[in-house]
Amino acid sequence: MAFCSDCGESIQDGVKFCSGCGKALSGESKQEQRTEKRSVKETKFIEVNPDKVQETIDKWQCFGWELLGAPQEIKTQDRQFYAGQSYDKTTKYYETEEGEHYVKITFQRDKSIPNYEELVSLEKTYNEAQEHEKPNNMARWEYSSPDDFPVFLLILTVLGLILGVAVTPFFAVIGVVFLIPTIIKIAKRQNQIAINNEKNVIHKNYQNGEYLELLKEYEAVVKKGEEAISRAKTLLG
Repeated sequence: MAFCSDCGESIQDGVKFCSGCGKALSGESKQEQRTEKRSVKETKFIEVNPDKVQETIDKWQCFGWELLGAPQEIKTQDRQFYAGQSYDKTTKYYETEEGEHYVKITFQRDKSIPNYEELVSLEKTYNEAQEHEKPNNMARWEYSSPDDFPVFLLILTVLGLILGVAVTPFFAVIGVVFLIPTIIKIAKRQNQIAINNEKNVIHKNYQNGEYLELLKEYEAVVKKGEEAISRAKTLLG
């Protein structure tokens, strides 16, 4: 039983004014506060594919969430939009975008359930594990195929230089004209090969070092997630 802080008169539950001195009582009685604390609940909504409904329910019930009402299946209408017309403007084209199809599940959890704080922590650990992406087993880089070797230009260059020496200088001029683009193409090809070789070295280092570290980190996070849901099941009996 509570008492007035001014006159010491006993106060019954639900009374707003002291019967002894008439003082307005601030707040609710301790009993009402305890009752309100016990009734505090949290709600969450999850949207999933129709084939994932039961799996989702089973998963979240492990963390103390209870199904609130029946899952709601939601379908939106297909949407048709204008996509253009024919060249002579006699025919119009339309495309259809399929509507969404999902199930909305509502969960509720009482904050007064045993081990509530630990369940919240375990749920957070599990969510982090689910959001952690598995690393790719190869570095993300595009291989640039080098240009073909300029065989034809090289033949014309050599032929022109030979004829320029054996026949007339005119052919030598032609040989020099073909020599310049030949050198440029060969240099460009060698540069492309060098870049690919450098990327290949980076790729191997990634596979042998960085990738293994990322994979190790990923596996550790996944293991924590599995341990979290296992521990949560134990807490709920």
